[in-house]
Amino acid sequence: MKTTIYLIRHGETEANLSNTYVGHTDAMLTEKGRLQAKTAAEYLKNIHTDFIYSSDLSRAFETAICTASLKGMKVIKDVRFREMYGGKWENLKIEDIAKKFPDEYNIWCNDIGRLHCVGGESVGDVQKRIVSALTDIAEKHKGKTIFVFCHAAVIRFTSAKLYGMTPEETKGLPWASNASCTILEYENGNFVVKDYGYDKYMGKLTTYVNF
Repeated sequence: MKTTIYLIRHGETEANLSNTYVGHTDAMLTEKGRLQAKTAAEYLKNIHTDFIYSSDLSRAFETAICTASLKGMKVIKDVRFREMYGGKWENLKIEDIAKKFPDEYNIWCNDIGRLHCVGGESVGDVQKRIVSALTDIAEKHKGKTIFVFCHAAVIRFTSAKLYGMTPEETKGLPWASNASCTILEYENGNFVVKDYGYDKYMGKLTTYVNF
């Protein structure tokens, strides 16, 4: 029995604009981010879903609420879908990360599949956490369609894992844009990525932010 999961990235945030790394740190949507959330909701309202999940962080939850409101559904918060935890990177501007942690920043820029944030999660940690959470809800809701509102690294690194990419190959997969949809299918214990970072509905509101 096939289960379909949409991974939807949150809208643009204040942290995106200030070039600040926020993993588990809360960040609010910008005005454009709220417009992106509403635009995604208009697209998603015509797609059947049985359950709506979201990271508990405000940027994902607020994006989810736009869709849930149009559908008259509730949002199930799940801490497992939080962004990659940055440890000592949390709430630092990218330029400061480059100065304080040059080795790790170089990996971020050139070999991101091997990244391990200082005091935080590695790419492998994120992949293990998210694949486990997705498997759990796919098994719980077999044959259903599920929306999961989450984050950039969650979508990129999980998709890389499901595509079968090695750590070296992961850098070749771009970041999914704000409020885009990545579609997974799950059957017999296996995931397949059917579409990555679909955002045609966003038009001029499209923003590509690299974290």
